[in-house]
Amino acid sequence: MKEEAYLADIWKELGMVGPERSGLESTEIESWARQSGWTLSPWEFDAIRAMSAAYIAEVRKSADPHCDAPFGNPYDSYDRSKVASSLRSALKAFKR
Repeated sequence: MKEEAYLADIWKELGMVGPERSGLESTEIESWARQSGWTLSPWEFDAIRAMSAAYIAEVRKSADPHCDAPFGNPYDSYDRSKVASSLRSALKAFKR
């Protein structure tokens, strides 16, 4: 996975989204590649477009205040009793 991290750098350099908060258009990616001297393979090109489209989809979903966080429901991810115990211990350190 680390080998493909450069794609995220390219995506960020492209601005991650197109005009008016839409996904990156093919022409934008092609223009960037031509001007920067990159030759993107078809899978790299598709991956950058997919990252942009997925990002925009999450941005649009997040407009709903009841939308789940993209990293999942934290209540399902953690053992609440362990978190509560750790929190109590940390707060006791402030008690005088």
